[in-house]
Amino acid sequence: MIYFYQFLYTAFLAAALPAAAAGAALSPVFSRGINERLGIYPRRRVKRLRSMSSPLWVHAASVGEVRLLGGIPGFPSGDTLITCTSAAGRDTARKLYPSAVTLLMPLDIIFLHRRLIGLASPRRLLIMETELWPAMVRAARSIPVVILNGRLSDSRMRVYRLLKKPLSDLLSGVVEVYASSPEHGARFREIGIGARVRVLGANLKFNYTPPRPDPEDPRYSGAGARVVVCGSTHTGEEEILADVFIRLRRRFPRAALILSPRRLSRVEEVLEMLQKKGLSAERWSLKTDPVKPSSAVVIDTLGELPAVYSLAEAAFIGGSLIPHGGHNMIEAAASGVPIISGKHIQNFRRSAGFFIERDGMRLVSGPKELYNELNDIFSDPRRGAEAGARNLEVFREKKEILIRTIKEATAPV
Repeated sequence: MIYFYQFLYTAFLAAALPAAAAGAALSPVFSRGINERLGIYPRRRVKRLRSMSSPLWVHAASVGEVRLLGGIPGFPSGDTLITCTSAAGRDTARKLYPSAVTLLMPLDIIFLHRRLIGLASPRRLLIMETELWPAMVRAARSIPVVILNGRLSDSRMRVYRLLKKPLSDLLSGVVEVYASSPEHGARFREIGIGARVRVLGANLKFNYTPPRPDPEDPRYSGAGARVVVCGSTHTGEEEILADVFIRLRRRFPRAALILSPRRLSRVEEVLEMLQKKGLSAERWSLKTDPVKPSSAVVIDTLGELPAVYSLAEAAFIGGSLIPHGGHNMIEAAASGVPIISGKHIQNFRRSAGFFIERDGMRLVSGPKELYNELNDIFSDPRRGAEAGARNLEVFREKKEILIRTIKEATAPV
């Protein structure tokens, strides 16, 4: 079956060659990394590959999967080889993990993968999520192949069900699957992967260390404000949040609002909306003092939201009042904050369930319920503090379980 796959794959490459050549002629960026795709590496990288001692080989598709590698305890320690499907993923990996050797994945042709394996002699191949390349897995048959945080989407399952028998043969080299949820674990079993399928105790995002706010930064010093932090908000949510906040501060004048739009390109738009509603709104990057009662602040820089959660008396997680699917609530939980979210949380349903079960996270369907939840937290600070403490407890429990599981998945053979 692998030979039939290789025939189809090579035929596809041949058909795409004229378009690829035209793209390369029009833009040098198009041909960037073609040598690595063909298994041709600079002499210094070949030397580095050969000098490694039984490295862990990790394959990640793009930026998202590359960032998840930070959830592997101590990653990368010792010799590590990272391959990425996209150039963006490769460039991100080189910035985040400079001690590893990072390359673009070769074309999915067996002899190209075998060349890379021959150069590096890896001890194990760790595939992130669903980067299932048949020739890669077949070429790696001499080493254990493990899938970490494995997920199979509805669209992939429709294809995989049609190819169940040949797929199970092509992927017979997979020895273990650590699925992201029980549902995805059942899907791996359904397509016939002859591996031990286990379920990760939690999302890899649980292996996270909350940042400590800079003690010299005046924005984090207390000024008596009772802050609601709204993270990763979208169009259609900020107006609702502003209206709820205006109502909330009538009863609690010390209330303050911090909004963090999911896309920084929308910061100016959000500031204008807040000002039209009569709120004193300012950019986080321009602040030189603590958050003031009754004020509104918009985060306009990347990467600061996790630390800002430490200011919150309550946190709202965006992308959930609209049918977007929600965003990561783990950063807020790790700061010991009570969490409120809309009901559109399908992207993080399992993680949210851990916090909802302990009553540290509440779901609301609209502005009325959102106001009621915030009013309850502000009326009874002890209740909010206890909910936040439960969230922190869940976070620590899941992180401990996750670390144990990942250590097993990445342990030397």
